Amino acid sequence: VSTQSTGQNNTAGAIFTHYEKRQLKEYGTQKQRLTRDNLKPFDACTICLQPVVNPMADKAGSIYCKQCIYQYLLDQKKLYKKLLKDYKTQEKEEKTEQQAKVKEKENARIERFMNSEKGLITQSNKKKKDTIN
Repeated sequence: VSTQSTGQNNTAGAIFTHYEKRQLKEYGTQKQRLTRDNLKPFDACTICLQPVVNPMADKAGSIYCKQCIYQYLLDQKKLYKKLLKDYKTQEKEEKTEQQAKVKEKENARIERFMNSEKGLITQSNKKKKDTIN
């Protein structure tokens, strides 16, 4: 049997304590009446919020000006084209960095090999000199 104080398990229940209710008094309880300024007129474009000129509607029923929706689609197309270009540039940079790392590792391996060969050559030369003398 474990004895647990009520303070340790304060958030486990769905019911708030008096202290928590007081803390949340400001949150979500402010009531305001929506005025005409807060509501979008039925015939207003969803993008520019002006009365619709050459109306077009999407499947969800949102209404747009023909010029506004075309301009929005063109802007999105330009943005995606730019993002794709940036992505390809970044991908190319990463590929060149990776190739440079591979080349650097290969050069380091060759350098280690050359250094080890120098050591063998100098040792074999010393042995030849010792045998000659």
